[in-house]
Amino acid sequence: MSNDPDLTNKPRTLSIPTDPASGKFIVSDILPPRASNIRVAASRTFDDVPHKKPAPPRATPKPKSSGHPIHTQTKPSGAGNESALDMWFRKEQTTRTKHETSSASSKQSHLHSPVKLRFFLVFVSIFAILLASGVGASYFFSRVTVNVILKSSSYDFSKELSVMVTPTHEDTLAGELIELSDTATQTFTATGHTDVRAKAKGIISIYNAFNTQPQVLVANTRFETPDGKIYRIKESVTIPGAVVENGSLSPRLVEATIFADQPGEEYNHDLTDFTIPGFKNSPRFKGFYARSKTPLEGGFVGKATIVTQNDIDQARESLEQALRTKISENITNAAPEGFLLLEGASEITVTGESITAEAGDVTDSFAGTVTIAARALVFKMSDLDNLLIKIAGLDPQQVTLVHNDELTTSIVRRTIEKGSMLIRVEGNGRFVWNLNAADLARELALNGKPNTLDDIFRQYEAIKQAQVRFSPSWIRSVPKNPERIVIQQTY
Repeated sequence: MSNDPDLTNKPRTLSIPTDPASGKFIVSDILPPRASNIRVAASRTFDDVPHKKPAPPRATPKPKSSGHPIHTQTKPSGAGNESALDMWFRKEQTTRTKHETSSASSKQSHLHSPVKLRFFLVFVSIFAILLASGVGASYFFSRVTVNVILKSSSYDFSKELSVMVTPTHEDTLAGELIELSDTATQTFTATGHTDVRAKAKGIISIYNAFNTQPQVLVANTRFETPDGKIYRIKESVTIPGAVVENGSLSPRLVEATIFADQPGEEYNHDLTDFTIPGFKNSPRFKGFYARSKTPLEGGFVGKATIVTQNDIDQARESLEQALRTKISENITNAAPEGFLLLEGASEITVTGESITAEAGDVTDSFAGTVTIAARALVFKMSDLDNLLIKIAGLDPQQVTLVHNDELTTSIVRRTIEKGSMLIRVEGNGRFVWNLNAADLARELALNGKPNTLDDIFRQYEAIKQAQVRFSPSWIRSVPKNPERIVIQQTY
């Protein structure tokens, strides 16, 4: 510490200059420029200054003016110094406060700039629109599924019922007769081998161009080819008389099979004309003649392939079996929709057959043709259901018969050609009450509310129990569009 008596014994007086123009203290004269040691210097200076006596007032110099007096104010030196520092600190604090306020205002202004605000408003609007659209779409596309358990009952049957094409009683089912026919032709291979002496044969047409009277030709009548070969018919035939047309005779004919007079290949012949040697040297010789319809074939002497009886039987059986399978499918498909064809309610008969060869014929192959007819008696399934419902004491308008394996229908006897049949119904039949799902959906769409659904369901006798499921799950209103109400039925 200094030993200077002036510093220890005398109070120090600090003279603060003032601005001649404004009369304000010039703080910068006592404080150095803003630096890191400003506060330290000021603190040390004023802590060391004794404040026992205020500094004598100092007159403020008169500024040069137009002549008006300037009043000055004197202050104690200690009070003046403290006020100047207080003013400086207040000014500094005010500056910092303004700067912070300006920064905050700038940030807030930046946050609330027109572009940012517009973006924020657009985002909020879009979000609100999407939210509203989603909620609206949920209501618009909402669906309701109603799971309905239908009322049902059962009945044990053991009943014989009649089916007739012409019903005679109200408990008789009306039948309908279906008739079909089909023909099949197929070529078969001969399997027999033997030493043969076979005669050629073929079909001819025998003409009567002589008169209008029929002409009888007896068995073994001869027919001669231009090259002199003789053929004979095995059975007698009658040639019809010619017909007069436009003033002239129009020949009439009859067909017959002829056989070569002798065995051998030399009697095999292409199509040709024939005369009747028995009419030679008479007017009938030119009026009666014949022409080949088929070639003359089969003449042979030696070892050859022949048709056996087994070949013919197998050909016939094969044709019949194929036709029976085919016509059975056809008659099943021919039953009208909604009609029932019971097993055994049809019959198939062979109505015609032909084989182009006989047992022993010399040939490598032959053809067979079979024609069959089928008849079936069918009846409406709905007629049977309604009759069984009445037998069970129920109303066909209110219930439906559910067919299952427990209820069987079989034929007791039948007479298909007369259109009658007796059937037997055996087993447990189950009946389910009818529900008009479309009508229920319309009623729910019109009057359905969460608190009225049970009342609506009770109006339908067919409903035993109902469960409602909303979609989406948070929606609890019934759509006004019946198409968005799904009715699922079980029993």
